[in-house]
Amino acid sequence: MKKLKLILFTVSIVFVFTIAGFALQEGWTGKCIRVTDGDTIWVKTETNHIKIRLYGIDCPEMKQPFGKEAKKFVNSLVFLKNVRVEPIDKDRYGRTVALIYYKVQKDFNKKPVEFCLNQEIILA
Repeated sequence: MKKLKLILFTVSIVFVFTIAGFALQEGWTGKCIRVTDGDTIWVKTETNHIKIRLYGIDCPEMKQPFGKEAKKFVNSLVFLKNVRVEPIDKDRYGRTVALIYYKVQKDFNKKPVEFCLNQEIILA
């Protein structure tokens, strides 16, 4: 079990550092207004609602085992929160494929800590 955790941790670290250099365009911010499932969210900007596919993530569909749990997990992290979107690509359906970052205020006296949603899903 320890070996599996070490492997998953190593893969997630390599994943984050590798993809950081692959962004195709500058990031932007918005509010997560909907979580469709464990690997797809909607982000509202000042002018648009944009469907985002999470880069490097493939969660079960809603009707598959653990699909509802995956959606609930993502929902608990980003729903109605401001997020930073770092686009990586477009998929065959024209959706933005991206890394999503969100902030959590862990200590009232300190700055919020930023987390990568994609990485948190992998770690979970």
